[in-house]
Parts: sequence; C-alpha cells; structure tokens
Amino acid sequence: MISICVPTYNRPKLLCELLDSILVQSYTDYEIIITDNSDNYETSKIIEDKYNNPKIKYYKNEKNLGLNLNVIKNFSLSSGEYLTFTPDDDLWIDKEKLKKQVVFLEQNRHINLVYSNAISIDYSGKELSPFTSIYKSDYPQCIKADELLPGYKTEYFLMIATSMFKSDFKQIMIESFAFGSEEYFCYFMASTNSELGFIYDKTVALREAEHYRTAVEDGKIVDWKKRKDIRIRQMFNIYNTLTTLHPESKEKLETPIVQNYLARHLISQAKASKSIPLLVQTIASCYLFFRKFSLKETINIKSSVRKSFG
Repeated sequence: MISICVPTYNRPKLLCELLDSILVQSYTDYEIIITDNSDNYETSKIIEDKYNNPKIKYYKNEKNLGLNLNVIKNFSLSSGEYLTFTPDDDLWIDKEKLKKQVVFLEQNRHINLVYSNAISIDYSGKELSPFTSIYKSDYPQCIKADELLPGYKTEYFLMIATSMFKSDFKQIMIESFAFGSEEYFCYFMASTNSELGFIYDKTVALREAEHYRTAVEDGKIVDWKKRKDIRIRQMFNIYNTLTTLHPESKEKLETPIVQNYLARHLISQAKASKSIPLLVQTIASCYLFFRKFSLKETINIKSSVRKSFG
C-alpha cells in the first residue's frame, strides 16, 4: 500500500483539484492522508460532503501547526510500504503515476526511491516555461545517487514532489522538515552508496507558489527569498545536523568538491544581500563548518546553469 501525504492550508479549491487527479489513478491500493492547518472549516466540510471515501483519512488540526509541523504530523500518520509527498496545490497529470513507480520499485528491489520529470504551472493551471533540469532519456533508469551531490555538475535535480520512496526513509523526511526543506532528505539520499530510480514521464504539475517563500522569525512572517541570512543559517544547520545524526553521510559530504560548491552558494547569497558583515560572517562560518573548504578554490569554481537539486 502507498501512503499519499497531503498537508493543506486554506486552499480547498486547489486541494479538490489535486484529489480529483489522484482518485483517477489506475493503481488503487493507496491511502490519502490529509492534515489540515486551515483556520476555518471549509475544507473539512468539502471533504465530508464530496470525498466520503475510505481511502481518504482526514485530520483537522486543533490549531495551525505551521507548514513544517503539519508535514511532520502527516508523515507520522502514514502506514504504507511506500510514501509520496504532494503539496495541496500541485496536480497529478499521469493516471499511471502510481502504477509506474510501484512497478519500478518492485522490479528493482535495491532501489529506495523513484522520481520523474514534471511540468510547472501557475495558479490558473497555465503551463509555464519548462524546467531546465529535464532528463533526456525516454526510458526508466537507475542512476547513482551521488551523481546528485552538490558540485557534481549534473544538470538534473531530485524533484521530491514527484517521488515515491520506501517507508524505511520516513524518519529522514521527518527530520528534513524540521528545517522546512526537503534538501536535508535530498543530501542524505545522495550521500548513500546506492542508486535512485528515474522515470522519464512528466507525472506531476508543480504549481509556482509564493506561500512557500515564507518563514517565521521571532513570531513574524518574513520572505526568506529576500532574507539571505535565513537561507544561509538554514543551509549550515542542515549540513551540520545531517552529518552529526548520520555520520555515514560524511564519506560523500565531507569532500572538497561538495563543501566548496555549498560554500559558493552560501557566499553568493551573502553577496546578494549587499551586507558586508553577513559576507564576512558567512566566509568565517564556511571555515568553521567545512573542514575541506578553500576560499581560493571556491572563488575559482566556474559558473554553470546546471545544478544538483533545489
């Protein structure tokens, strides 16, 4: 059985569109877990009236837990052998998504996660420009996980919202959303001596969403895209926590290529802030957190439109 994890907040119309796109799947052995942060009962009423389906397990939170804790609660309630994570405003555009991914995982038992291509849409559902990181092969394949490590020059990245993974890694995803980011999970998967599965088909429409740019700091909602210091602290915390809780990840992450590439990203964020103190602090922190960091090598990294994963 598959657990489809759907956290939601005050978007009943978009949630209905998502549910309708899931309920037409050809593969039917699944549960849909909805954890609702909404500050009203509109979503709960729609679920009760329109989606009286034993596959749907709906939980209305007594208070708004915030995005991160809502996602963590959702995964904690899952019971499937395989898990998927789908934000409430995305759409599934392939009726065979679950079947293709289950078949792939069953036929490749050494694979722990399979993902796919996707399209990008706006809030009206209009398709936007294609992603730059699109696999070109037209058949399912297995790729080495460490190809997706930062700095490895691959043009591809791991789209978590398209993926299906074994429940063995549920705790890693829970740890990841303690930071409000799937990057922790991505870095962990990339640091394993394993392979990942990839399906060429575009199975999900990812909706461009401004609400994912918000963070809470000192009780105030801020736009973390504009606050580079928040992003920098987040990345240092992710790296330090992951390598501390999972020392086996150090073999892949504590290398000059990974640490200098991450440092390049963080220093570029500090430069974009136009804050000299933040830039100095970031460079000093790179020396503190990244043992293989070299400012000279970091500066000499050539620019590239390619990226490991977002």
